[in-house]
Amino acid sequence: MALVLKQLGGFSRLNAQCPTYKYICAGLSGGSLLYAFYAQVQKQWREQEINFRKEQLKKPIYELRDEELVSPPWNSSNLNEWLYRRVRVKGRPLHYLQMMVPRTEFQKPGYECVVPFVTKENEDQSVQEGLLVSLGFVPYEYKEVTDRHKLEDASVQSFDCFLSQLPELQDNSFGNVANRRNSQWYYADLQLMAQFTGFKNADKIGKVVLEKANFNTPLDERNMRTYDLDADHHLDYPYLKSNSGILYHKNHMPWDWQRAKQQALGSTVVFGAFGALLHLAK
Repeated sequence: MALVLKQLGGFSRLNAQCPTYKYICAGLSGGSLLYAFYAQVQKQWREQEINFRKEQLKKPIYELRDEELVSPPWNSSNLNEWLYRRVRVKGRPLHYLQMMVPRTEFQKPGYECVVPFVTKENEDQSVQEGLLVSLGFVPYEYKEVTDRHKLEDASVQSFDCFLSQLPELQDNSFGNVANRRNSQWYYADLQLMAQFTGFKNADKIGKVVLEKANFNTPLDERNMRTYDLDADHHLDYPYLKSNSGILYHKNHMPWDWQRAKQQALGSTVVFGAFGALLHLAK
């Protein structure tokens, strides 16, 4: 009992010296509680987003044919019905017009490689139409086509992709400078990328990118193999996302927000208890 009184006496002197301490503690406790509520909302939103992507990826693959290859069936009014859905497209990639957006994967700097994908053109290739396709992640040392130890396949081919807006590459802190003489990309500006292609249908394709992926992988957000490659990176680049990579978002998964909520609730209790002691010791 004497020890408790002694401690309270110390708090009393502290409170007398600076009575605003208890208000600071109350403010910190209230702020922590508000952040815990925010983290809970973010956790629920992220769970809903993961479930939405899963349901979209489970739908049968949709093959674009004929006019759909130049006038895609998605637009501003129905885009949410198509995002993360799997589609199959046929055409040829223009590697010399690649759009390399900086990103880091596996603690290794590199680029998201987005290319114009021709689906229709006249005989002399002077008029072209097509789509935007992301081929995957390319290590920084292979940014330029001429630096690669392989010949890129520019023939007509079929790709299985999913619809994406590259949300993880939308930080526009720096502006893009993009034209056919000087292509410099800092973030994924899909409208500007569509214009950069020079396609006749550029105004119709700036809503999404078709990302290549390996869909023969576990549809599990807790599977940490987010790209289709082994630990030694033996598989050939560009590295494709796995199904778990489509569901994953760095540092913003439900368990990250759950941990943040628990830490905030702990801070709420600690600051609240300390403020109460200061108040009792006045």
